Amino acid sequence: NDSTQASSKTGVVIGLVLDERGHAMAGAKVWGGFSQQPFAQDTTDQSGRFSLDKFAVPPFVTVTADGYAAEQQEFDSTNVPGPLLFRLTPSRPLQVRAVDESGQGVAGAGLFLQQWWGRAGTLGQHLPQKTEADGRLRWLSPPKGELEITISKSGYRYSRTNKLAVDGEEHTIVLH
Repeated sequence: NDSTQASSKTGVVIGLVLDERGHAMAGAKVWGGFSQQPFAQDTTDQSGRFSLDKFAVPPFVTVTADGYAAEQQEFDSTNVPGPLLFRLTPSRPLQVRAVDESGQGVAGAGLFLQQWWGRAGTLGQHLPQKTEADGRLRWLSPPKGELEITISKSGYRYSRTNKLAVDGEEHTIVLH
């Protein structure tokens, strides 16, 4: 098993990312703090290991990989833990379609994750991709559970407090 091999990754916060079967996950994105301004970031190596060279507040480490539910762990910044272990499970994409009042797709709208696991600001993630010409957006690594999202586009009012689940269905949100 790759997870038992010694890692060349060193840092203040280190960890291992595995899939649900215990296999190392190479190429997963890892960051500390908020995604928009992480205090440190890394990508897992072939053995699924990562290291963050520093820590700050908020003391969260988040891991994402396309096709898997995002995971996050909080740690005590006064007592940095030993290696963090993440086990990612497969997930369907979150499918959203932003439309105007006439039902036409709104291109270029952005999605912001307001709450995840009932906590505001723990992920605070603006997705880098925007809705396509038909108003559709597929998020390939959403977290599990109830998500509260905001959809926004210049020239439209924000659509806030949309509570969605990753359930395989396309969620339509009207922008006014």
